[in-house]
Amino acid sequence: MDPPSYEEATIQPSTLSPSTVNEQEPPSYEDACPSVAPPPYEATTVIQQPDPFPVLTLPASPTQVIVHQPTPVSERRDVGLGPRVAVSQPQSVHAIPFCQLRDKPGLVHCSKCNQSVTTRVQRCPSSLAVILCVVIGSQMLLCGCCLIPFMVPSNWVVHHYCPLCGARLYTHDC
Repeated sequence: MDPPSYEEATIQPSTLSPSTVNEQEPPSYEDACPSVAPPPYEATTVIQQPDPFPVLTLPASPTQVIVHQPTPVSERRDVGLGPRVAVSQPQSVHAIPFCQLRDKPGLVHCSKCNQSVTTRVQRCPSSLAVILCVVIGSQMLLCGCCLIPFMVPSNWVVHHYCPLCGARLYTHDC
């Protein structure tokens, strides 16, 4: 079929006469496509191959499943049993010598109250930090720079106290 000419393509529908319009309806689907009978099916044999993953197959017979109903805690009764008691063995306590105390609390034997205690720690700036603060403040005159020695951990002194009697047990210079 050839494409329409320019004149035929530009004709307005209102100018068409009824004789030029094809009043015939399009054919139905069944008329346009004749039914073709499917080929007859032949009996085929199905060859079943062995399962490549035998471990993942389900068991052939169902297994017995026992389902227990949950017992709420409020309804649970331990008949004939007394209260439950947790028993722990006493732990051996090893106190460390004072010379091994650093910047953290330690377990020591207090010589004043004669008890094994964990020390209470108090940190204070050392005299070196105060001297450096005065020197930097007098030389640089910059706001805040004189506080740098207080931020250095090695410029602190750690005092260890007994929490029972309050006696100072050891002083550690960092």
